[in-house]
Amino acid sequence: LALAGQEPVTVRAEAGPYWAEATVTLASTRWDMGNGDVVECAGAGVAIVDLDTMEQGPCGYTYRVSSPDDDPFSLSVTATWAVTYRSSGGSGSAGSIDRTLAVDYDVDEIQTIGISN
Repeated sequence: LALAGQEPVTVRAEAGPYWAEATVTLASTRWDMGNGDVVECAGAGVAIVDLDTMEQGPCGYTYRVSSPDDDPFSLSVTATWAVTYRSSGGSGSAGSIDRTLAVDYDVDEIQTIGISN
């Protein structure tokens, strides 16, 4: 599970000799899989590295059951952004900001038979 590249974002304001800038950095992502399971990842998570492997990776998830007929899971991801600031008067942390996105996600089962070489 991973979000596309999320670089830190900095904004700056100046008024005469005074200035301030704030930077937000993606600290973590929390994936609610819609079936009661939750996966928490550092930063943006970890994208699939090798599509030819069955390994799900350090921030992966595999659904073990299908979603009910005509009732998809409500998958949501919450991105937590850490906010820091610097100014002509000092610097520090301004806490964090959470943003959540939810989508309906239909999970179906496909049964296969594996045959070794």
